Amino acid sequence: MKYCGYWFIFAVLKEIKNMKKTLLSIFSVLLVSVMAIGQNFTTQYGDTSTAPSPGPGEFFVYNKITNTSSAATTYNWRYVDSDYPSGWAYAGVCDNKTCYGNDLLNGNAVTSLQVNAGSDMDYHAVFNDMGAANGSVAWIQTKIWETGSLSSKTLTFVATKGVTSAVTVTRFDDDIVLYPNPARNSLNIIYDADLGVKNIGVYNLIGKMVNIYKVGSNSAKLDVDNLPSGIYFVRLFNAQGTVVGTRKFTHQ
Repeated sequence: MKYCGYWFIFAVLKEIKNMKKTLLSIFSVLLVSVMAIGQNFTTQYGDTSTAPSPGPGEFFVYNKITNTSSAATTYNWRYVDSDYPSGWAYAGVCDNKTCYGNDLLNGNAVTSLQVNAGSDMDYHAVFNDMGAANGSVAWIQTKIWETGSLSSKTLTFVATKGVTSAVTVTRFDDDIVLYPNPARNSLNIIYDADLGVKNIGVYNLIGKMVNIYKVGSNSAKLDVDNLPSGIYFVRLFNAQGTVVGTRKFTHQ
């Protein structure tokens, strides 16, 4: 009986040792996964860059990428969505390798050339407003991620026609963009398609809904011309009626 007791204790200790090895293996896998998820780059203008047209024709909107890691790397990126009103011509997006035109619109990912640690990568959108009306706005949206990373960032390039300064753009880390803010006649909202936005409600400061809009894709243009001047909130709802984003804007 005494021998059996020793054997039982030995078996328990052995099982604990095996469990420790298993837990260490799981921890190592999780650690590697976490390291792969992180972003090792910054952008020049956050998640949205905007620029006015210098004159009829082709022009660039920039948002360079800076490699903040300690090693050289490449970046993958792809087209997400765009809006080109009448008179605007799609021109393309460029990285440090080349510029991509209509071949980018299929949504397939492309890979940049190598970017050294601490160095910048050119990243810009090309617009052509030759036939666009004054005051109109065009935009294009892309996703970019470091090669080997699971974490991406949505970047939006906004171009304006016939203004002397860039449209004021309100940026948010969760890929929701409002412009112009303050708004007069209309409010443009760009949001990540992964949010699944189906309706957008406009609320006044006391929480009363003053308008509701059915939307799709990942952008919407809200007519706010009839709203009294003041501060309002927009709430973005998914198909289940859950609020997936709430943002503030001013109507002049």
